Amino acid sequence: MKKLLLAAAALAASSAAHAATVDYDSYGWYGLAIQIDTPANIYGGAGQIQLYNNGSLVADAWCMDIANYLTGSGLDGIAPYTQATVAGRLSGVPTDLSQVQLNTIANLVVNGNVAVQGGASASDSAAYQVAIWSVEYGSDFSYQSLGGAFANQVSSFIETADVGSGPSGYSLSFFDPIDPVVSQTLVVATPIVSTAAVPEASTWAMMLAGFGGLGVMAFRRARKSQISAFA
Repeated sequence: MKKLLLAAAALAASSAAHAATVDYDSYGWYGLAIQIDTPANIYGGAGQIQLYNNGSLVADAWCMDIANYLTGSGLDGIAPYTQATVAGRLSGVPTDLSQVQLNTIANLVVNGNVAVQGGASASDSAAYQVAIWSVEYGSDFSYQSLGGAFANQVSSFIETADVGSGPSGYSLSFFDPIDPVVSQTLVVATPIVSTAAVPEASTWAMMLAGFGGLGVMAFRRARKSQISAFA
């Protein structure tokens, strides 16, 4: 099975509620290859990952790992991920991710998606991914820079994303691999769609009855006014 070496340790979702399964049969990625020195010595790709199922885009995702593989396709037709909405402890990270880290990562994910959709360069996409790893692992993360301009991009993206709160209108989720030995953990930001509650059938009936009653009352009042006026 074709694999792309992108990165690291699986999400230990002891505190995470698994809300759904996520299946995909192929993927693409947009970015650059980099040499990571710590917390693992590895050479791989950095940038936005696109997951597809039957030719349809499932999610624009970003890597939260520094060691594991991203499988080239679904595992024998079985959904390879469960979706965790709360971050647990990541292998290789000494403590749980703080709310500040989560907020910054969420902003980086959203900003990165917007940038890539807007035609950002592969270098920009890679810089957003490196920024996510930098926030996630802190001083435990180091890589061989692709040049001063690239390093400046990473720092600028983190500074812009570190605004003290998460992005408005988005929910941050982790795609936790069913078999963490086989595939890496990913992170996605899903737009929150606000929908007005639709009244149940019985509620509609009561509302219509109420409107009808008001209509009768209004008609009677109007009729009474007409009689009084012409009497």
